[in-house]
Amino acid sequence: MQKKRILCTSAALFAAISLIMPNQGYAKAKKPVLSKKKLTMSVGESKTLKVKNTKKKVKWSSGKKSVASVSKKGRVKAKKKGTAVITAKVAKTKLKCRVTVKAKASKKNTVQNTKPSNPSNNTPNQNLQDQTKSMSITSFRILNSTMVEVVLSEAQQLPASAFTVMMKEYSSGKYNHKCAVTKISTSDQKVYTLTIDNEDYIRKGFTVKISVMTMTGELSKEAVYTGISSGSYIPETIYTYEVGDKVSEYCYLETETAGYLNVKSVQVPDGITYHYEKSEVDGYCLNFSGQPTKAGIYPYQIQYEDELGCQYTYKTTWIIGDNNTLVASMEDSYLLYTKGNVYQESNPIEVAGGSGSYTFEIADNSDPGAYIDEDYYSDDTDEAARIGFHNSTPGNKTVYVKVTDTKDTAKSVVVKWQIHVKNTFRIICNVLDSAGGTYKQARSMMLYDKEPNNYQTKFYAEYDSSKEQWYADVIEGTYSVEMSGESASEVLEENCIITKAEEKTFVLKNIYPVEITSADDLSGVFWYDEEGGSQIGRGSLLYLPKGTYYLIGKAINGMEVISQSISFQIVDSKVAVKAENLKKSNMLSGTITLDQAVQVSLKAGNSQIYNYYKFVPEESGTYAFYSGSSYDTYGQLLGADYELLANNDDSGTNENFRIIYSCEAGKTYYIGIRAYDAYANGKNAELYVEKTDEDANTDDSE
Repeated sequence: MQKKRILCTSAALFAAISLIMPNQGYAKAKKPVLSKKKLTMSVGESKTLKVKNTKKKVKWSSGKKSVASVSKKGRVKAKKKGTAVITAKVAKTKLKCRVTVKAKASKKNTVQNTKPSNPSNNTPNQNLQDQTKSMSITSFRILNSTMVEVVLSEAQQLPASAFTVMMKEYSSGKYNHKCAVTKISTSDQKVYTLTIDNEDYIRKGFTVKISVMTMTGELSKEAVYTGISSGSYIPETIYTYEVGDKVSEYCYLETETAGYLNVKSVQVPDGITYHYEKSEVDGYCLNFSGQPTKAGIYPYQIQYEDELGCQYTYKTTWIIGDNNTLVASMEDSYLLYTKGNVYQESNPIEVAGGSGSYTFEIADNSDPGAYIDEDYYSDDTDEAARIGFHNSTPGNKTVYVKVTDTKDTAKSVVVKWQIHVKNTFRIICNVLDSAGGTYKQARSMMLYDKEPNNYQTKFYAEYDSSKEQWYADVIEGTYSVEMSGESASEVLEENCIITKAEEKTFVLKNIYPVEITSADDLSGVFWYDEEGGSQIGRGSLLYLPKGTYYLIGKAINGMEVISQSISFQIVDSKVAVKAENLKKSNMLSGTITLDQAVQVSLKAGNSQIYNYYKFVPEESGTYAFYSGSSYDTYGQLLGADYELLANNDDSGTNENFRIIYSCEAGKTYYIGIRAYDAYANGKNAELYVEKTDEDANTDDSE
């Protein structure tokens, strides 16, 4: 009875507490986030990453320790040029930061400058102080990725040392990177043009700050590089309505940068209103509503700007018809033409007004090649049509389409369709390594036109394996030529001017070939940094920057691991090296039986080496293969011929894997276990097998 009374008292007390406690609700827990998702560092530099919104223990690891290492407290140190992924693990959550390490900037920069009339002005002094007392920056703009322009309020002669250019990737971030200025020029001491070193080229979306240092203080102004020029592509939307129709449209305003927008000018037809709103998912938009009151075609432009003064234009065309007025319109087309080919285009025609039933015909004065696209348009669907055009010559083409009301043939309208066709020419690209040989590990090449246009801004290059060359059919422009290689992407040339068909050669900076020979086949060998365990490359050919290397090569053949080692130094030419110390080891660590706990010392995840255990079930059925460990594990189930049957990462409790698979009695299976990454290398885990009635799970890739 004593015990029962105590329990009753406890229940009553809990009920009383629940009544007097305020209703605070349950706030949704914030997910852990990394302080940065991208980092750009120089060799020797250190930065600290932090995980926000958690008090749990964080495990840090680097996917390539030879490039960037990370301490237990998230301190990242840049070691050599390249890229590495830093992983922060909080319970089951993995957060990643991509680190790009650049070569250490040279302390000596050759700066060309307009010659000052007074040598004493080469350093800020009292004369400079007198000159700049009332000076201000009236405008600052980014001309291209390596050139900026600053305009002063009055003419002042300034040395190169008076200007500082800083760059950052995130609008809310700090200016940690200083751009090297290689040249400044001015014709009137008021408008200054500064050229940035190619190594510090300004990426699209990056924010740049220009500062003019004086004895009286710092003058500064910011701009965001959008890549948009005065001839840039302007988006357009056509709205088709009848007078009196209810309008509900959303016009989403496109921007290149973040920040609040200022809509400067909006025009709409009579009877239409709009309001401006922001959606977290879709961005900024204008919401049009109302009822149009007057028929006609209304071409308008929406003008808006972002916080940093970047200007934008959006075209809207309203096609408004009524019972007595027939209106129609077509958007212009922009096509590319390759010599010897026939190009084809099909465009819809927008019609409003009249009875709503129309016929379409190509007018006689149209350029040859126009037709009514029967695949889209037929007599059964005469509310709208699609007009086609094919030809085999470049230049501007014009098509006239006559639209007639089928119920009142007196009502008709002629629509003009402009087709702009631009010639392309072939550019051939050779990619060489730093030793002058052909780079053989390029996977793809793209050319980005830095001056957006209505034709095309992204061109994919094709590879001719017989000539070991890349080629692309492009239009005249200034391009960023980028290549994706075996281990990283590379900007071959940031401002490549292409005006005609030609052959260009690009040389990779500080990338040298390493040719490896061996008595054994190297095609399946992966090479790892002996110190950090990071994967360097594979096969008999590697491409690496200057330095001293100690590598281990590993190839997997069934349960057998074949290991080799090489060491070499790259100075300024290609390297030939012979693999030595051939070793063979077996990944089969033993057998495992039902309901047995096997103790395992985990192998590092980045080496892809497993501890395998043989399992032969006595009965057919569904089995669970799973790990037990305080570290993150990864599991893999193979068949008798070492074929992959299933893999899994975190289906078990905490960070353990759990594979559910239907096995047949008497057949041989191999269950493999390894650490998810290098952090848990050498740590202990347990491996289990048991029968279960769970549904099978066969694939949970990393």
